[in-house]
Amino acid sequence: MNTILTILEAIFKYIIRLQEVKIAFRNVLRQRRRSLLTIGSIIAGFAFGSMSIGWRMGSFNYLIDRFTRAYLGHMQVHAEGYVEDPGMYKYIENYSETIDEIEEFTFVEACAPRLNAAGLASVGEKSDAVQLIGIDSQVEEKATNFSAKIDLGRTFSEKKNEVILGKGLIDALEAKIGDELVLVVQAADGSMGNDLYEIVGSIDAGNESMNRMGMYMEISEAQEIMVMPNSAHELIIIVDQIKKLSNYYNKIDDRLAGQHLELHTWDEINVNFARMIEAKEDAQGIMQLVIMLIVAVGVLNTILMSVLERTREFGVLKALGTRPASIFRLILDEAFIMSVIGILGGIVVGTFFNLIISKEGIPLGTGFDIGGIVVDRLKSEVNLKTIIDPGILVFFTAIIVSIFPAIRAAKTDPAKTMRFH
Repeated sequence: MNTILTILEAIFKYIIRLQEVKIAFRNVLRQRRRSLLTIGSIIAGFAFGSMSIGWRMGSFNYLIDRFTRAYLGHMQVHAEGYVEDPGMYKYIENYSETIDEIEEFTFVEACAPRLNAAGLASVGEKSDAVQLIGIDSQVEEKATNFSAKIDLGRTFSEKKNEVILGKGLIDALEAKIGDELVLVVQAADGSMGNDLYEIVGSIDAGNESMNRMGMYMEISEAQEIMVMPNSAHELIIIVDQIKKLSNYYNKIDDRLAGQHLELHTWDEINVNFARMIEAKEDAQGIMQLVIMLIVAVGVLNTILMSVLERTREFGVLKALGTRPASIFRLILDEAFIMSVIGILGGIVVGTFFNLIISKEGIPLGTGFDIGGIVVDRLKSEVNLKTIIDPGILVFFTAIIVSIFPAIRAAKTDPAKTMRFH
């Protein structure tokens, strides 16, 4: 018997609760102008918050992508211990086989080999230390758009013994396009490799150190002068989406397991740039927090006013015998309904603008320089964070700010309320 009574009581309470929600929904529809104002405020707040998150994440991912695609790559493969202590003899043998394995992944756009060495270059009476980089010009073009960085001269042709110098190095050697250069390097077999090369171009690598010391040649010629056939010191990997880098890293790392190779992401290779980006993200995070607080205050103000202006209405409800708990729940139900509708509308509006800005970006005119990379536009991004974070903020703001006026309305003195309102 007690069980039956308990069930009936639960059903009765459920029916009453449904009626309260129904009344709350009718109240939202009854005062359409006030409800539209509140819902519009929630939509605007959500969309603004979503766009601010999208701009922050999209712009930094755009900057990182620009920086890594310029030279560093999204990931790099090396022989064990090379990153901690680079050395000539820590190289990848038969690297073409490793490249074939990596390029089996559909998300890999390019995998470019490089061979590195220190040497001495001379043009006429001028000599200077150089950082020799042997590249496969065709693959490097696909990976880092190599030819676009040449500011004087041209890229490699089918002729042999051609080199391209960093723009700072060509100035230091007082050389010009077409000059003959003598290169001396330490070969892997202990001999001194040397040869004559024609300077065919000057490159702006977007990096002060590489501009000052960098000298590029075809990897086959670098292997020949260094007596390192079929060898490379690093493989540069470019992927289709940098925001999925962590997932891509795990897949490639699993594939390379047991081959005495190490896979590193860009932030492990260039720690200084990664720290600079992290510091700027922290600063942007503070600005975003301020923006989200402004959004919260806007939502709070609109809902608070929509509730307080109905003080006489609540007084009438109390006079008719409505229980305080019912009035309290009624206000929270209305806030819940409007916040849900507002969030759904905000998802549509915010995602729409984020999608547009993620494709075209917002031009910045002259742009600004970060780490040698010029950022000329703001980009946005659409992901779960641009929906979940503002959704949580707006929803709980709407509910929390309704609690105080709900308590006040529940405690309304009908006689005083109807006399003064």
